[in-house]
Amino acid sequence: MTDISIESLQFVIVLYKQKFSDCNSVNTLFKLYGGKNISILVYDNSPSPQEIAKSDSWEISYIHDVQNSGLGKAYNVAAQIAEKNNKKFLFLLDQDTSFPSESLEIYLDSIKQSPEVKLFSPILYIDTNLIMSPSKVHLKWGRFISSIEPGLYFFKDYVPVNSGMCIELDAFKKAGGYNENIKLDGSDFQFIERFSKNHKKFCVIDLRANQDFSLNDDNFNSVLHRYKIFLSDLHFFESHTLYDTLCYQRIKFVRTAILFKQFKKMIFLKLYFQSFFK
Repeated sequence: MTDISIESLQFVIVLYKQKFSDCNSVNTLFKLYGGKNISILVYDNSPSPQEIAKSDSWEISYIHDVQNSGLGKAYNVAAQIAEKNNKKFLFLLDQDTSFPSESLEIYLDSIKQSPEVKLFSPILYIDTNLIMSPSKVHLKWGRFISSIEPGLYFFKDYVPVNSGMCIELDAFKKAGGYNENIKLDGSDFQFIERFSKNHKKFCVIDLRANQDFSLNDDNFNSVLHRYKIFLSDLHFFESHTLYDTLCYQRIKFVRTAILFKQFKKMIFLKLYFQSFFK
């Protein structure tokens, strides 16, 4: 068994227009621990900084990134802090994920039982019948699934999303970390592309968490903003083969078609065609 404890984990949570004290992931994951011996980086991409209450038992680092550099930058910075703190694993958190109270014990037991595995992920639901992570890989992208059993899976078949991923730090560094040019959409898929060059399998642990995720966002302005980020992120995807390039172009076309059908706005088509000249 691997010698692992909560002191071996470096947690990182990326915030955007959310108070640290209101984060579902923090308030649920650490419920049984009371913050004891927890080292966490709070990486805040919000327009304005926030005050983080001091704690005698929490080791909290706070970074306010007014440039909103995105997830990749935050996770790479967290890995650097983890290395300085002599941690063994990097634990990624999303502000909108809710965990069962016994989650950390399950993570630690899974790591102890499978020392050869370098990445662990929960089963992440977005409703009672739909699983967001891991997702089924289809043409370089993920599709929601309805069921999966805990166990070892090939990255070529399934891909976990960022939230809840617990990654061995040495393996994270060997993979080259995250692509910092990708702020949001696909950052996890691109990281797994790098990671899977050295490790073919990951562990889906026996833990069911929930993600606050809306499939039907009807706010045009927020959807348009997210679409612009998506186009920018996709531009920086690492394409190693013609197949990669074709798959990424398909993803862009499908996303655009869905949004144009939903809102009947020409701006999506305009931005889509403009993206080919950037």
